[in-house]
Amino acid sequence: SAQISNFFFAGEVDYFATGFDSAPLLHTWSLGIEEQFYLIWPLLLIAAHKLLGAARGNLILIAIFIASLITSEYLVRTDAMSAFYHLHSRAWELAIGGIIAIGCIPKLNKQLYIEIASILGLSLILASALFIEKGNFPGVNAIAPCLGAALIIYSAQHKTGNVHNILSNKVLIFCGLISYSLYLWHWPIIAFYKSYFGAELSLQVQLGIALSSFIIAFLSYRYIEQPFRTSKQKPLKVILIGALVIIISIIFSNILKNQDKADWRVSYKLEESVVSAHSLDKICSAEGGAYDKEHCIIGANKDSYEVILVGDSFASHYTPTILQWAKNRGLTVRLFMRGACRTWIENEGTRIKAGKVDQYCMDLTPAFYDTLENDKSIKYVFLGLKAPGLNDNIRSSLEKIASYNKRTYFLGTGPLFKENPHECQIKNNLMISKILPLKNAENNCMDIDLDYTNKKLATTNNAFIPLLKNLGIPYFDPLPIMQPPYDKNNNFMFMDDGHMNKHGALHLVPYLDNFTNSNDNNFGE
Repeated sequence: SAQISNFFFAGEVDYFATGFDSAPLLHTWSLGIEEQFYLIWPLLLIAAHKLLGAARGNLILIAIFIASLITSEYLVRTDAMSAFYHLHSRAWELAIGGIIAIGCIPKLNKQLYIEIASILGLSLILASALFIEKGNFPGVNAIAPCLGAALIIYSAQHKTGNVHNILSNKVLIFCGLISYSLYLWHWPIIAFYKSYFGAELSLQVQLGIALSSFIIAFLSYRYIEQPFRTSKQKPLKVILIGALVIIISIIFSNILKNQDKADWRVSYKLEESVVSAHSLDKICSAEGGAYDKEHCIIGANKDSYEVILVGDSFASHYTPTILQWAKNRGLTVRLFMRGACRTWIENEGTRIKAGKVDQYCMDLTPAFYDTLENDKSIKYVFLGLKAPGLNDNIRSSLEKIASYNKRTYFLGTGPLFKENPHECQIKNNLMISKILPLKNAENNCMDIDLDYTNKKLATTNNAFIPLLKNLGIPYFDPLPIMQPPYDKNNNFMFMDDGHMNKHGALHLVPYLDNFTNSNDNNFGE
């Protein structure tokens, strides 16, 4: 059947993003593409050769290959998720093998040419493994590994040559035989290990996972894959049994999903107020939210608001703080934000969100400066950004903001956790943790690791804050105020590994009050 997991992941998961390497079925995206290709390619071959003849048919297939490669490179620059996960941008990679298989290119007959082609192919694969970086893939970056594999296949048609002999040894042949099962099993083992024990894999763990993968893959090949291939059962019976297994799996998985926080599975309870963002986040930080004056300008003076909060999600999580701070002063606030968008930084070029060009984010930057220029009622500008560093774009943007002579404050980054503390607590309180206790179970997931936080904020402290000081922009530092990470009512103040929840944001209000009161007099009118 045609698998469609690549369509699902194209809309949900940035393959190279941190945090998604623990998705246990992520690797099935490639199986979906392969099956879709294997359904379409034979039909193309038959149609092209029947209607156009062998020579013209081959040219059509080569043209499709070139068109797919061009499409892939275009999408890498404009919609990276589609480029990575979809058949139309991947077909050219599989088509290289198809073109070789149908004999579009004459075979190599001279041994010297066979040796050169095979060595070049192996070199391209090794160079790709060493030098191609994450991201911007496939596109032209995928040419080297694909061409390398194609050259090895192409040069091996006479089953001669040193590279062919090396790749034909019994150990590698065995790996090839179990490769499908190995591919199916290796990633879930890695994903479940990372999900439960943490993302770091020591050398011993890597070796253990590799050995486990080979053992399970061999058992799967020997007792599932091979018997299935040689089975003499009637096709209808096999289909019915397979369908029954799929149905049972779906029912069982949905039962488990609906019971994911049940008492019998986990004893750590999550309150909605602790793990949720403020109520305006999904409206005002989403696309179009910055221009939603009905919901995202809060206060009595919607046409002449005095305060603007601008930045990424680390500005957004200050929303309850700023709204309460402004309410205490009878001021109106405009929320001008976008998650994962460095809204106030100019000249950043193309901005990407979830693998796609984020034109909305790119348009927000000039719109923000137009707003500062045209909305004369603005008195206060609050900026936010996660762990900001320093470069020429940040420097020039801050200098430009300072030139408007508003009362500008920068809202700093607070404690950062190595992992989501709530997910950590869940893992420490699972039913399975009674059998396989975690190494960090004796540590409190909610404790702040100052060494880790300071390491992440090193550039902020050493370069960014001194620039703010030179420009006369006060830096509000929540880090010392949020230790320990509980408010006066003993509510945990973070919703994930760095963002504050509503409890944390409201905890900062009196501190921000005092901070702005002591600094307001330093601004000129």
